[in-house]
Amino acid sequence: MVPAPVNCNHGRGKIIMSNGSVQTGFSLTAHGRKNNAPRAFSLVELLVVLAIMTLIGAATVIGIAQFNHGRALTTAAHAVADFLDHARAYALANNTYVWVGFGENGGAVLLLAVASRDGSRYDPDEPAGAPLSNYCPLTQTSKLLKLDRLRLAATNRATTAEANEPPRPPVPTVYQLGADAFASDADGAPNPLTFTYPLGSVAPRYEFVKIVEFNALGEASKIGENTFNGPGPQDFMEIALQPTQGNSPAVAIQIEGFTGAIRIFFP
Repeated sequence: MVPAPVNCNHGRGKIIMSNGSVQTGFSLTAHGRKNNAPRAFSLVELLVVLAIMTLIGAATVIGIAQFNHGRALTTAAHAVADFLDHARAYALANNTYVWVGFGENGGAVLLLAVASRDGSRYDPDEPAGAPLSNYCPLTQTSKLLKLDRLRLAATNRATTAEANEPPRPPVPTVYQLGADAFASDADGAPNPLTFTYPLGSVAPRYEFVKIVEFNALGEASKIGENTFNGPGPQDFMEIALQPTQGNSPAVAIQIEGFTGAIRIFFP
């Protein structure tokens, strides 16, 4: 028996069977077979996918860098706050003066704490036989703290708290450690009250000229402006830390003069 002819409509995805039914949803090749081969991506589609992947990768790298900068700033801010707390505690416990020096070298912020061995003041008029510019008998009370890839900044606008980012009490420029003016006395002359590291070395590696003083009452002041010499403790002093690379905002550490209390302001 000869089967009834089948009407094949090529290119339209339709076959009329001998019983009159119609099958659709597939295409036929020139030989009447189904074309089940997977469709490949076009060049344009591949380029679009690559561009999207590149953008996602760049955003991820930027996000990781910002996270690392933020984490480094947080760690550094707490390290500075702890360093200052220990210096103040030493002054209180030993009824003496403690000086914390801040400096910058090779893309890093340096801190060192020294104390008067006999409780005497740090006075250039009474050198007490100390070497170089260490004008009173000193003892080192801390290891040298080095905070890599950070710098001291002066970011306080000194007007209102709201003018600062992050918002915080205004601090005059001369009491911001990131400003050159912090290394000067009340008359604008270079600060004569400095100390070196290592102490007593004939060839010191560093000289600290930006110095915060804690007295035996726990008060904090710019060196040379303590209760006995100069205007006394200020309302606040500020240490602002900023990464040496990028445009990340600074984290600010403020010291309240009359109480020695320390507070951190994060961006």
